[in-house]
Amino acid sequence: MPVEIRVPPLGESLVDAVVGQWLKSEGDTVSRGETIVELETDKVNLDVTAPEDGVLSKIDHTAGDVVTVGDLLGVVAEGAASADAPAAPKETVVEIPAAPAPAPVAPAPTAAPEAADGGRAAPAVRMLAGEHNVDLNQIAGSGPGGRVTREDVLAASAARLSTPPTMPIAPTPTPVVSNGAAKPAPAPAAVDPREERVRMTRRRQTIAARLVEAQQTAAMLTTFNEVDMSAIMELR
Repeated sequence: MPVEIRVPPLGESLVDAVVGQWLKSEGDTVSRGETIVELETDKVNLDVTAPEDGVLSKIDHTAGDVVTVGDLLGVVAEGAASADAPAAPKETVVEIPAAPAPAPVAPAPTAAPEAADGGRAAPAVRMLAGEHNVDLNQIAGSGPGGRVTREDVLAASAARLSTPPTMPIAPTPTPVVSNGAAKPAPAPAAVDPREERVRMTRRRQTIAARLVEAQQTAAMLTTFNEVDMSAIMELR
């Protein structure tokens, strides 16, 4: 027979609580007297234990929910989880013989790479172009038959170094139009990777509320008193 888990009496002047943390999940086996959930109140934290042995079959309120005395937290069912679950059918394993590995294929001989300049430059000129990071295909050769000479490479390198590099232009943010007036788009807020947000406990929330209430209701008054000290100064 299922047994209900309800919120116990919280104490004097306490009417509600917040579900803090479930120590068990649905389907877990629990023992009688074992703590399964924690409740946070304005004063203390309460441990709710399992009323009977069984399986936690249902959770009605998750962490962060506000509950009152007598509210249903969950249900514990009789028996173990293994007894209720049907036995899984046995699987038959069939061994398949591995296919024979294919014979290695010898790689085809690769042709010698052709010069990138089409043979218009001597090996020494190609080496010089590599040192100066010059593309021979972009140079009109001044030698016989259109061949690229050493002077052509040096001239192209000097021309490339004298040309100032172009800087990329940053995109202009699109203005936001509101009521006919153009406003600049707001910059995205920077996120600090060291920042971590943690949910406040019920006691911390109560302390913060009391501090704000005291600041708003406390009498804050500053007075100024003036005293004529001229007669005392004359006596001296």
